[in-house]
Amino acid sequence: MVVTDQINTANIDLTTLLGAAGIAGIAVALGAQTLIKDWLAGFFLLAENQMAVDDYVAAAGVEGLVVAVGLRTSRLRDARGRIVIVPNGQITALTNYSRGGLGSVEIGIPLKEIEVAALVRDVRLCAVEEGLHDVSVQLGKVENGYGWVVVQFQYIRPTPDAMSLIRLTLVAALQKRGWRLSPP
Repeated sequence: MVVTDQINTANIDLTTLLGAAGIAGIAVALGAQTLIKDWLAGFFLLAENQMAVDDYVAAAGVEGLVVAVGLRTSRLRDARGRIVIVPNGQITALTNYSRGGLGSVEIGIPLKEIEVAALVRDVRLCAVEEGLHDVSVQLGKVENGYGWVVVQFQYIRPTPDAMSLIRLTLVAALQKRGWRLSPP
């Protein structure tokens, strides 16, 4: 009672002081929650070897080359050369283009007046001529008079840019052979 009387005589409201301390405690707890989430996510990234330095990945809306993986953050170098620091807790889905070594592209074809088996053979031949290995070609989905030929092959680092370039190269080679391909 003596302490309360002394605080009250100094015109300090004890309930306001305790309320402010409670709000500060909640703020610290919320900040710690984010930190713990980042650490746990980083622990599992490292323990499960989901990505490593020099892997090309897409995570948390960023795509690039992994420069560093830590417990709290990961660093990626994007296509423009910028270093992007991603809190590991924000990585809810991860695409690692450097693992697996399987590349795939789709080429659209109009099915009207076309011999699909001949086109599939030509696509495979063009892919092999372009230096692709273990090539598999098949007709994928078909709708509205168009089909999509799916070409799969072994490729060390099948990044989206590399797959786009391979697709453009195959389309150009097929067009030189007289195939009319669309949609682009």
